[in-house]
Amino acid sequence: MNFIEYIQQNAPLQDRETLAEANRVIVQAMRNTQISIAATFRPGNKVEFNSSKGFGIVRGTVTKVNAKSIKVTDTYGRPWTVSPSLLRHQEPGREGGLGLASGILAPRS
Repeated sequence: MNFIEYIQQNAPLQDRETLAEANRVIVQAMRNTQISIAATFRPGNKVEFNSSKGFGIVRGTVTKVNAKSIKVTDTYGRPWTVSPSLLRHQEPGREGGLGLASGILAPRS
């Protein structure tokens, strides 16, 4: 039995309603944070992020901004969809592509 099932079966109704309301507030706060972070990016911005696919640091250009995700094209032309909270504005003078800080690792086809 997981925590949610335990609460559903054992907690008084008032406690369950309080937990459900707390969950709604937390989810809304997370959405608002994502939206406010996304608002700091514009198409054409140079950005970077850490790849979860083993490419290391990926650098590219923002092509489209949505509330929940941002489309980025890396320096090799490969498209990525990234959560706004994972993106960083690229520091001026830091050019490069995928992979190690030197940008020497090319993407797999």
